[in-house]
Amino acid sequence: MDEGYLKVDAKERDLRTYSLVSLLGAIDIPTARARVGYYRPGWTPREAIKNGYMVIVNGARLINQESAQYYLFTQVYSLIMEEINKRIPADPKDQPVSLVLDEVYSLLSIPGMAQEIGRISPQYRSRKLELYIVLQALSQLSKELREQVWSIGNIMSFAVSNFEEAYELAQQIFKYNPEIVKLDFISNTQQPVLEQDRGQYLLIANDIQRMKHRECIIRRYLSEKQLDKYIRWVPITANVSVAPIHLDDIKETLLQKCGVRVRDALEKIDQRDIPVETKTITPPKIK
Repeated sequence: MDEGYLKVDAKERDLRTYSLVSLLGAIDIPTARARVGYYRPGWTPREAIKNGYMVIVNGARLINQESAQYYLFTQVYSLIMEEINKRIPADPKDQPVSLVLDEVYSLLSIPGMAQEIGRISPQYRSRKLELYIVLQALSQLSKELREQVWSIGNIMSFAVSNFEEAYELAQQIFKYNPEIVKLDFISNTQQPVLEQDRGQYLLIANDIQRMKHRECIIRRYLSEKQLDKYIRWVPITANVSVAPIHLDDIKETLLQKCGVRVRDALEKIDQRDIPVETKTITPPKIK
């Protein structure tokens, strides 16, 4: 036990204890406790990268438990980035690693994660880390990340139900064309009426909002430095052949093979006997 903790008065010890309990309360639920406290990991980033595994971190059982989501998703993210940081930039032996953040609202909405995620694209490209952010609405992003997300890389957008977000998307992806004619001239003495920037973006936002199912637009980079001068329009995404085995069946099979039941993990955790080292402090003698 920390000597400094024992030296402070009882009130200060209570305050420190309360602070620690408040922080650790995020993992004081069976699901989180089983994941953090089990004696062996189900997977490691090094193992997954070396063997080309796809690791799915599912937070469905943490619904309405935001603190636990913040802690556990951040922990997984930190473990992956710790492994990527060990790489030497531009090492040809390294294999690409895809990091997909799919509907991870509890992670993307953390203001402190904006700077962390925003620097992945420019700084970790040489370490072959490929970042994918999948979300339903821009409102799922923190304010800081919402400002940075446009510079991360390629953007693929399907229909956006919120018109204000569709308008923001139009402004960020399309450039204003000052030569688009709104009303043509009627006689030789007249000049055509040109469409103003707001009018152009309103028209584009309307189109984005009303795109059909599987219709999308794409802004892409042809290389690390060269941006495609065209915005690609895809009338319908390509069909994907259906696997003979359903994805849910594959997940269930892998869970039965590699997973550990929460109650079994908690049983092992409760059986642990961790010795606590105590140290007696002799008060100084007063002469």
